[in-house]
Amino acid sequence: MVAPLAKSTIWILRFFQWSFAVIIMAVTADFIHQFRSFGSHGPRETVVPLIFSVLAIIFTTFSIIGLYFLSPPMQLVSTLLDMILWVGYLASAGLLRRNYHIHGRNNRLWRELYYGRASIGKRPYSFRNSALLKLLAALVVIQV
Repeated sequence: MVAPLAKSTIWILRFFQWSFAVIIMAVTADFIHQFRSFGSHGPRETVVPLIFSVLAIIFTTFSIIGLYFLSPPMQLVSTLLDMILWVGYLASAGLLRRNYHIHGRNNRLWRELYYGRASIGKRPYSFRNSALLKLLAALVVIQV
């Protein structure tokens, strides 16, 4: 039996995991929308974190509910689902490895967005995309 303090701590950690997954989902969906606005498909650097963030929202909701209402074997199932999420976010961090530079111009994804929007005559969102890319990279590392 897990102590009430431990359950509350786990619940808080799960809530943060769920919140970060929602933020990652929003950022990657915005990037994919921007790529589609100039006729390109979203690259793997945005699609993989989006998929695993959607899965994280589902799995984490199951884990939060399961923490208080499910039996210990079902809590083990939620732990196995967390392992799947860990592998997915680790893969996402690997795909984003070319986007960890401090200066936005050195990030591959930022360059694709900037020059892709400029190629069709739309105003590039240079500062916003640079900040969002840094946020995406940081949250993926935190989720790992």
